Amino acid sequence: MAAGYLYGWDAVNSKWVKMVCDADGYLKVDPGELFENPPIEDESKKGPTSEWAFDHADDAAAHHAKFTDLEARTACKLNGTLYWSCPGISFISAVPATDDIIRYAGGWVEVISGNVYLSTPVNLPDGATVTGAIVRGNAGAEDTSWYLYRITLSTRALGGLASAVINTEDTTITLSVIDNTTYGYFFASGILVADDEIYGARITYTL
Repeated sequence: MAAGYLYGWDAVNSKWVKMVCDADGYLKVDPGELFENPPIEDESKKGPTSEWAFDHADDAAAHHAKFTDLEARTACKLNGTLYWSCPGISFISAVPATDDIIRYAGGWVEVISGNVYLSTPVNLPDGATVTGAIVRGNAGAEDTSWYLYRITLSTRALGGLASAVINTEDTTITLSVIDNTTYGYFFASGILVADDEIYGARITYTL
């Protein structure tokens, strides 16, 4: 059987010509027809050379983060001082078990009899850093303390983050970084008596 030949089209001379091979039969190709350094925009028939690709991959400035952590938070309006808050009606009676309180449609809660402890859960983003906390109420409640706690989910052990009297903010926070994997968080009050009112609570934090 006769040997075959591989031909290619010579566009300059408009004719078919034999392809050139080496002694082992490997096709000889001009690398410049396949690769270029540097690559040209919108060139679909050639790729970058190994040299250019290596240098590009090694150039840290060419692969900078499109958004740094700070830029991403800023773009999502999560940079700077942030707030979590709840209205007074979020507080429920912890002791006694029956509610000796009134939750008003206007959003606040009032103690109507007895000695009552109130509490409400707090939900902050994991990793947030608490910088301040306060519980607001009427003048009659200002002699009562409030507390911001975390409870260990596996053991129910309590840890204190902040405390002050009602209408006073605490900005000296311990255990300030929120860890929702291990803990749950909540506000609790000291003893409230008849006519004491809670208007709401606020936490200041950063991410």
